[in-house]
Amino acid sequence: DGAHVFVNLPNDKSVAVVDLPKLAVTAQWTHLDAFKNFPMAVNKGRVFVACRNPAQLLAIDEETGSVLDRIATVGDADDLFFDRVRNRIYVIGGEGFVDVVDVSGSKMFSMTHIPTGAGARTGLLVPGGSELIVAAPHRGDEPARLLVFALSPARF
Repeated sequence: DGAHVFVNLPNDKSVAVVDLPKLAVTAQWTHLDAFKNFPMAVNKGRVFVACRNPAQLLAIDEETGSVLDRIATVGDADDLFFDRVRNRIYVIGGEGFVDVVDVSGSKMFSMTHIPTGAGARTGLLVPGGSELIVAAPHRGDEPARLLVFALSPARF
């Protein structure tokens, strides 16, 4: 709504809600039952937070702060994108995968677990939602590279 900011506080294992007009923290969600919460996206009354321990994606009610759903996801999550066109979340993790999660209903549904490469945890959902780009670092015999995934309405 433009009046609030959600801030991940991984050292406190919580999410803070900041009221921008008041410049004050109005809530702190501390009941996540997961920590090392880093990437986050907000859409349609839900805050999506990927945690590293345990590796899972949380859907949190924007108004109440209650956890609506949780689903196992890729380890070492560092980037998370909400795809408005397809109602999907893409979680990119250094464990070497992108997890695609359907969030169109009240429950999240894991669609696929796509290999990328060890340490590949940074990405970009191209504006317009046609491609997901993941940066894979140099590891062993594998050179550094950009992996480009074309997105379609039917499947990833």
